[in-house]
Amino acid sequence: MPAIHWPRVAAAALIFTGALCVRASADETAPAATVNAGICPVLDAMLSEPLSSRGSRPGEIFHFTASANGATLNGVGVVNFVRGARPGGKPGQIGLEARYLQNADGSHVPAMIAPLHDMASVRDGKSRNAPFVLSAMSFAKGSGFHVASGVIAIYNLLHSGSQAVLPAGTPLRLVLGDDYLTGACRLD
Repeated sequence: MPAIHWPRVAAAALIFTGALCVRASADETAPAATVNAGICPVLDAMLSEPLSSRGSRPGEIFHFTASANGATLNGVGVVNFVRGARPGGKPGQIGLEARYLQNADGSHVPAMIAPLHDMASVRDGKSRNAPFVLSAMSFAKGSGFHVASGVIAIYNLLHSGSQAVLPAGTPLRLVLGDDYLTGACRLD
């Protein structure tokens, strides 16, 4: 049976108790978080040029336009990452990162793509795999089903998915400023 080192146990308990006291005092002196955060300014924009997972490269600059109060604003973004379509039906992916909008006076307003499910900053191509129901035919009785299932499995393994393509005019939803990242505003 291993020996218990009581001095070490007592030292660990003392350190743990001290850490709890320090944390409790820090919680009492911390400023209260903003409970009623405002709504973040959101703007709809469109890509000015087509992008695809086949032709784009990470770090490539892309342009988009947005309309605000009757004025057209030009924006700049960067392709964050690109994954081409791969064998096994894996689709291509392209990740976009908006940087800023340029006002008429030349000043820049920070912008980011809103993290919403319908307007995601990562776009995927299509799998183009045969449906699983066709692959599951091997469980049916009869020798013809086994052969067909094998052919479908080989097809799914060897072909590649489609590339992610974003044509010019693809809608983007932008959050203006840095307040969303700091928690000073929220999205609706």
